[in-house]
Formats: sequence, C-alpha cells, structure tokens
Amino acid sequence: MNDYFLYKDQPIIIELRERLTPIISELVDSRFDHDSLYKAQMKLLEELLTFEENIQAAKKEYAETRRATDEIAVKQLSKKGYLSEIEKEEINIYHKKADSLDFSVKLLRYGHWFIRYVADGIAWHAYSSNRTKIRALGSKEAVSFLSGKEGLASETEMLNKIKGLGTDWLPILHDLTNCLRIGDISIFWKSQLIDIIDVKANGVISVWSSEEKLGGRIKRQKQKLDRLWKFFETDNLSDIYPELWGRALHAKTIEKHNFEAISIVMRKARRNGYGFVEPESGILYLAWHLDKCDENIALRKAMQKIPHIFQSTITFRTIQPRYDDYHSSLPITAMELPAIDILDLSFGRIAVLTILNFDLFEKRCGYYGLPLHVIKNDKEFKFLVSKPFSGEVQEGLWNRLMLEGLSIESFCSLVKSIFKEIELQPISTP
Repeated sequence: MNDYFLYKDQPIIIELRERLTPIISELVDSRFDHDSLYKAQMKLLEELLTFEENIQAAKKEYAETRRATDEIAVKQLSKKGYLSEIEKEEINIYHKKADSLDFSVKLLRYGHWFIRYVADGIAWHAYSSNRTKIRALGSKEAVSFLSGKEGLASETEMLNKIKGLGTDWLPILHDLTNCLRIGDISIFWKSQLIDIIDVKANGVISVWSSEEKLGGRIKRQKQKLDRLWKFFETDNLSDIYPELWGRALHAKTIEKHNFEAISIVMRKARRNGYGFVEPESGILYLAWHLDKCDENIALRKAMQKIPHIFQSTITFRTIQPRYDDYHSSLPITAMELPAIDILDLSFGRIAVLTILNFDLFEKRCGYYGLPLHVIKNDKEFKFLVSKPFSGEVQEGLWNRLMLEGLSIESFCSLVKSIFKEIELQPISTP
C-alpha cells in the first residue's frame, strides 16, 4: 500500500517522527538491550493510548458533522420540498468538514498502526528474529484498541513486576505489536523465552498453570497457550494447526542481508539526491531523497552507470512499511540499520527500490548450486527449481529477497535447505 507516501508530509506524521526519533535512536545505540526494549515499550504504550484518544475524538466529531448535515437536509426538504442555494452551500461546507475528519481518522489510524510497527521491531529482537515463533504467535486477530481492553492496567502492572525482577528479565506486551496476537505477555530470562501468559483482572494464566480450576473461555485460552508452547518444543505443525501434520520447516543456514548496501545508497541519496549500488550480480538497490530528486532521474542515472541490470527483464519492489500487510515479515524497525536509515525509510523521506534482473539472478543462483529458472508471461512470473530439487519458490520466500534485503547467497541457501528438509518428510504447510 502507498499510505506512507500519502501520509508522510502530514503534520501529525511529521510530529510522530519527532517523538519516535529518540526512542528508535536509543534502541539502536543500546544495541536493543533488555533495558532499552522495556523502556521503549512503556514510551510506545503512552503514544499508542494518545493516538487512540485522538481517533475516538475525531470519529465522534465526524459522526456529529454527518448527523448535522442530514438534519439540515431533512428539515428543509420536509418543510418546503427543496433546498435554497444558501442551504446547499451550508450542507457543502459540512460535507467538506466531514471529508476532512474522515481523512484525519485514517491518518490517525495509520499513525496508530505505525507505533505498533516500531513495537514489532522490539518483538523481533526479543525473539531473536525467530520467524516461526512470531508467525505462530500471529495466527489470530489483533486487538484493535488497547484503551478499551479489559485488564490493561493489570497487564501494565505485570510488565513492571516482571522487569522489577532484575536486568536479566524482559517482558514483551503483545497487544503493543501488530505481530504478536496470542497471549498477553512473553517473558524472557537471559534472552530465553520461559513463559507466555494471559493476564486477567483476577490473576494470570501461564503455560505452566494447572487447568484443574479453570473453566469456560479461560480454559480455552489456556489450551491455546499449551498448544502454542508444545509447538515451540516439538515443531509439529498439528499442535497449532490440527488439520496439518509434519514438522515446521527451518532453514539450517545463517542469513546474510545487504543492509550495508542499503545504508550506502541511503547515504548517497542524502548527499546527492539519489544513490545506487549492486552488492551482488543481478540485484540493485536504488534510492532517492523525495525532497531532492525525482525517481525518474534516479532511475535514468542508474541505467547510465549500470546498464547491464536493465538489458533484460527486471522486477522491482519498494522497501517500505506495508500497512496492515506482512505482519509476520521482518519489519524495517528490526533491520540492522542506523537509526537515521530506519527513520528515513519508515517515514518516506528516502525511498529504496530493490531491482532484480532475471537473467543475472538465474546465473547467480546457479553459481550457488540452486538450479532456479524464472518462467514469465504477460501477467506474472514464477520461480521454479529443477533437479536435484523440485518445486516452486513461493511469495513468502521471494518477499524476503525483495523486501527484507536478504542476499542472493542466503536466498539460495535458504531454498536449498527447505527443499532438503521437504525430502526428509512429507509435509503440509499453512
């Protein structure tokens, strides 16, 4: 979605960036240690509740404005059967005000989502970027507003109690994020996950709680936590997806990202208005500063300096926050980038495009021992892998290359590792 381009110059979002800058800077400077992760959550919680209050006020004013408009029209039409030019103008003014308020609500909702997007980065660091666990925790609907949630005060009190146990302890508040949706709080001790709890006004449900005295809805919540925890221990998909069987897929490879290359092109964009770099054969990162350079100029400069990227079919994606999408993908706020890069990428000051040349990509994959071929037609393209592996690379893996800065070398290792694991076991995936 292009919301971040639509909203980036709005005063509310500019002000939000100013307030979030010290939070993100402190997280990066402290290398995301436990204390900074905890303090950032408390500050983000305050920001989130403020946005919720403003959203509710804007929604109320919008409803009142619409009601006033309808009342004028109904009253005058029932009285004399028509609207005068003055009355039409008055109604038109109300309509414009309503449209403005409607946009304000959408803008505030985006800011509300983005605060949680920053918290997603905190969750990813706490979970050591364990995508499997984060996806499992995200398999239900998110809580829309924290301020209307029963037991928020109890959750906040529990956060403080857990952190008060010492520097080795870290609680993560799930409802502060977009990506963690099962349970209320994850508890880490010395960077190890030791518990997931649901906090109630009259007590706490833990994965270690006894079910004997539980009943109804609370018992079902406890059973959901138990299934989740069992999955974490066994990797058996049927523990959280009863209709599936087999073990979850894990790539037994160290992931490398082109974060340094992304940072380089962003530094160039700040200095010159645009920048580009080809860290691996076939993949190009192109950046431009939206206040200094047009994307067409940046693209033309890249085509002049690195023409071989554009001499056959390419595809491209923008690295940006994806509003309400990809909640289980690596957020920009968890990428190993300087704070200024995270902020400029997240708030649309600098745009970064991942450009991939299909022919060069195929050759690079072959170099790393992955026989991958791109099948193209007018509407789509597919990535098929031939023997000794066999199958199609799906969008989730492809997004990691295009949206998360994953290197081609790691992409190939990841795909090969997954195919080898599939060969060892029959498996069905969600």
